[in-house]
Amino acid sequence: MQVVRYGLLFILIFYFSFILLAPKRELYHLFEKEIYKSGIIIDGEDVEETPIGVKLMHPTIIYEGAKIAKAKEIKIITMIFYSRIEIEDIEDDSAIKNFFPVIPKTVIISYNLIKPTVLNIRLLGNFGYAQGYYDLKNYKLHLNFGKDDNISNIKRYLKKSENGWYYEERF
Repeated sequence: MQVVRYGLLFILIFYFSFILLAPKRELYHLFEKEIYKSGIIIDGEDVEETPIGVKLMHPTIIYEGAKIAKAKEIKIITMIFYSRIEIEDIEDDSAIKNFFPVIPKTVIISYNLIKPTVLNIRLLGNFGYAQGYYDLKNYKLHLNFGKDDNISNIKRYLKKSENGWYYEERF
């Protein structure tokens, strides 16, 4: 019994040491190179390390050469088995409003190693709250909107179900 207890203690100490001592800034730059392949650029950010991730202050998000948004802060948290990206206080660019009627103010994307092909997504904005997922295997985005949310200006993009309004797209 003592061996099992010491073994678990050793694993926990190793896990937390790895998280705390991991080169977070270098992991962020590796992440930045990977999203660049998809046409996404994070520009003008001040990178600040935290004990469990990195914090990007005042970044500008560019997609395929077009400035999409500027955020107050992006937090990237990684714990090996679970990762999370929080984009807070998004200021939408006036040029992008022609394509997207509403821009969320907060976006939270999380990844869990238990479901490796699914990204969980939560959005918060003037339209209310949306929660859903992006299936990496089938390239499917699914977002459920609350029943009482202010979605009148985006209803033409949504579908109705017995549980409320939802958005679904494959790309």
